[in-house]
Amino acid sequence: MPSSSTPSRPSTPTLTTIPTISLSTPHPLLLKQLRHALLTTGFLYLTDYASAVPELPALVAQLVGSLPRLFALPDEEKERISLDHSPHFLGYSGVGSEVTARRRDEREQFEFASELEAVWKEGEASYLKLLGPNQVRIC
Repeated sequence: MPSSSTPSRPSTPTLTTIPTISLSTPHPLLLKQLRHALLTTGFLYLTDYASAVPELPALVAQLVGSLPRLFALPDEEKERISLDHSPHFLGYSGVGSEVTARRRDEREQFEFASELEAVWKEGEASYLKLLGPNQVRIC
C-alpha cells in the first residue's frame, strides 16, 4: 500500500550569525562566499576592505561627514529627490514610507548606488531600469 505521508517542505535556513567575508580572501573563494551569503542570507559584513581598496576609508569618512547636511535638507528639497521620481529606485524616502513586517518604518533614508548611465529602452528586460544615475551627489 502506498505511503500517505505528506511530502516534506524544503528547510528554511535559520539565521544565527551574519556572514562575515574578508576581502583579502583569494578571488575564487571570495566569489563563492559572496554568492552563498547573498543568496541564502541576503546581507553580510565585509572585512579587510581597507587593504583591498585603500581609498575606501577616506570615501566613507567623506560620505558620513555629508550625511547630517543631507538629512537637514528642507522637506520640499527631499520631496524633489524622492524615490517616486526615479525609475532607478534611487533617492529619498521619508518616515513611514516603507513597511517592514506589516509595520510602517519610523525612519527616513537616502538610496544611493554606483553612478551609472541609464540604459533601459522600451522592450528590454525590466531589471535594466535599475541602472541609472543618483538623484543627488554628496561626495
